[in-house]
Amino acid sequence: MRAKWVRQAALALALVASSASAQVKAPGLVFEDAQLFHPATDPSRFVSVYDSRNLEPGRYSLGLYGTYALNPMELRLEESDERSSRLVKQTIGADLVAAIGLTERFQLGLDVPYVYTDNRRVRAFGALTEDGGHNLGDVALEAKLALLPRPVGEGFGLSLVPRVIFPSGNREEFAGTGRWQYGGLLVADVRTAGKINYALNFGGLMRDKPGLADPQLFGADDDLDDQLLYGGGVTVPLGDHLDGIGEITGRYGFRGERTAPLEGLLSARIHFGGVAFTVGAGGGMTHGRGSPDFRVIAGVTPYIPEKEVVTALPDLTGSRKTWKLADDPDGDGRPNPGDTLEYAVTLVNTGTKPAEDVVLVDALPERTSFVPGSLTFRDEAMTDTADDDAADFGASNPNAVTLKIGTIGNEASQNSVRSRFRVKVDPALTELTVIRNVAVVKHRDRPSGEPLPPTETQVFPKIRERETVVVTPEKLELTRNIHFEFDRATIRRESYPVLDDVAAVLKENAGLNILVEGHTDSVGTVSYNQKLSERRAASVKQYLAGHGVAAERLAIAGRGELAPIASNETAVGRAMNRRVEFLIVNPEALAGKTVEKRPFVDDITPQSEPAGVRPSTASGVAPAGDRGTFEVQRVLATLGYYRASVTGILDAETAAAIRKFQSENGLTVTGIPDATTRKALDEALELQRSRH
Repeated sequence: MRAKWVRQAALALALVASSASAQVKAPGLVFEDAQLFHPATDPSRFVSVYDSRNLEPGRYSLGLYGTYALNPMELRLEESDERSSRLVKQTIGADLVAAIGLTERFQLGLDVPYVYTDNRRVRAFGALTEDGGHNLGDVALEAKLALLPRPVGEGFGLSLVPRVIFPSGNREEFAGTGRWQYGGLLVADVRTAGKINYALNFGGLMRDKPGLADPQLFGADDDLDDQLLYGGGVTVPLGDHLDGIGEITGRYGFRGERTAPLEGLLSARIHFGGVAFTVGAGGGMTHGRGSPDFRVIAGVTPYIPEKEVVTALPDLTGSRKTWKLADDPDGDGRPNPGDTLEYAVTLVNTGTKPAEDVVLVDALPERTSFVPGSLTFRDEAMTDTADDDAADFGASNPNAVTLKIGTIGNEASQNSVRSRFRVKVDPALTELTVIRNVAVVKHRDRPSGEPLPPTETQVFPKIRERETVVVTPEKLELTRNIHFEFDRATIRRESYPVLDDVAAVLKENAGLNILVEGHTDSVGTVSYNQKLSERRAASVKQYLAGHGVAAERLAIAGRGELAPIASNETAVGRAMNRRVEFLIVNPEALAGKTVEKRPFVDDITPQSEPAGVRPSTASGVAPAGDRGTFEVQRVLATLGYYRASVTGILDAETAAAIRKFQSENGLTVTGIPDATTRKALDEALELQRSRH
């Protein structure tokens, strides 16, 4: 078909050239810009259609669009109605667009186009078209003046966009017009309550005469008429980060259809944060110059969201709920079964209008009970029943504190209220428990209510400490060693109370599993000591199993002389090394538990807490240098290491005596009365007694 058109055009040209009597004007080839897609220079809600918004003063934007067009220009001979072959087969373009806001109503914009044209070479009466290539297009400089600024949120806006276009493109390769162009657009747009944007653009361009153009090269009638410009678009939000855009743009020349391109484009714009990505496709709706068969576009531009009207509403999202220990009988500083907690709710209105008809519903957490008479509002005592005051417990909402607050203002001196009440934790709790409390606040603008951030409180059960056993996360720490008959695995009777305490701890904590580990001193061969340590561990297991501890909870191991804790060169050191240790196999069974101190029991080892829990500051824990130090001084004095008065104060003389004892008996020298030192003192005292 195209070959037929070419033959017809050539035949028409030949007939015109050979007819001397013809009174028609010699046809000429009109060079026009083949790339008529140019995006808006600022972050418009559309692509090549403008909206009326301006950039804020001092704010700038920079974006890039790319486009591909198929057959954007046909070969047309002036004063001929015949259509000939395609002249420009395809174009590839890119537009660098930028804008800057100068005042609230005025901004400047710039469009720097690049265009690649792929042309057919056609000779027409001396005019020879080029093959095409890479070229800078016609650069456009424009402004935008807001005549009627569009209201925030929704409404109508009107702006004027004056424009001047420089003849910077190569007209021989259809990459520009070679003309100065002056004109602009009148921009009108509307934004609806549904956040849909509509826009209409209407204006024109005046294009100067050929000027320096060579009529012999471009034809005597190589003249570009002025144009009317028009366009319209609609942008519809399809999601929080996606818009659909439809637009039609066109130009109308005064020489008829061939100078009146019209094009449609459908696009999708994805935006995240301050960046937008746009892709679209469309094509020509007429056969005018610059109206392609098909076009695709893609761009990356800044995204400036629309300003929205701030609705006057109360805002109670900054309210908070806290808790504290109101009654802590054991003084350990953290919730235990039977302790009393106090909850406090502070409602704060940070909104733009008062909160009216405010009601607070604060349900009690599970495993707690309300403390009668503890309810206060604005620091005034409230009754617990439904009466004339603002509060009740359980009357209007089962097992919940209800406060009919009324109005909370939005001024700084009126925008907060506070309430308090107390609960008692279930004394029967035996496991680590998280009690969760959620309060709901309702008001006229949120009648369904909104929850405050939940309050979570961990309740820690207790392990009762025995006289000779201290529970730590790693082991059952003994305050006295387990003694055996010399060179045998028979447990001596004085150690029965210690093992009875171990059995009691294991029975009270049924989930706890133990590794019974036997140790010896270095007297004898390694092989002999290994077997002796295994027999002694087995004897301890047999004793515990006989006193109510399930045998499957007890594993045994012998370490012989391989893990000494003191020197084997001294009698006290060897006595320390002859020991049994009770290692906890599953420490998670103790997670969250703490030790309940028995009255008048020395704190043999510092109280250990599970991972992530701060050490206890309980008043029941004897501080260093108190009763424990008194006993250390007494034993040191009996052994001849300490000659000052027994005061219970860990002074310099006491520390020096401890260091001397540790050094002489093969212990790690620390100078403090730690658990190892105390047991060593006990062993030294036993050895001294056995000599007399």
